[in-house]
Amino acid sequence: MRGISLIRYILVLLTLSLLSSCDNFDFTKKHSTEDEVMKDFFEAKDRAEDMLMDPLIVNSDLVKDRVIEEINDKNMDKRRYAIGYLGNEKINEALPALLSILGDVSEIDYFRADALESIYQIKPSTGLTEARKYINRSDYLGERAKSILNGTYKPFIRSLKDARKGIHN
Repeated sequence: MRGISLIRYILVLLTLSLLSSCDNFDFTKKHSTEDEVMKDFFEAKDRAEDMLMDPLIVNSDLVKDRVIEEINDKNMDKRRYAIGYLGNEKINEALPALLSILGDVSEIDYFRADALESIYQIKPSTGLTEARKYINRSDYLGERAKSILNGTYKPFIRSLKDARKGIHN
């Protein structure tokens, strides 16, 4: 009987080892409701900064419309990461909300710059057109516009694979 328990134990360890090395194994929980995803996103338990978008990326179809709606709230927690997620995932439906943030002079410059980055990631031609409007500014928005126009801007891209596996880069 003891030999069977040892064999079972070894099989379980081998199975877990194989699953952890499998590219398609999800370590990030797929949630069943928007509220669960948003709660996970806002709480950000045990996540490094580069991983903050992970719940949104892994559950994108479930939450993209809600994120588009919520980024209009200037007091949204982790708003920069929500705006970045929309660009990372190239969510075309987000363009009107992002253009609104970019064009709102009452917005903080880094939120406007984040919106410009996401616009550029979603639709480069629109991003370039918008960047030209801000190239003469001396703030963060102006610096981001310059880097987009001169080709030095390198967007942060978080892959679905890394988000699913919880890989910290």
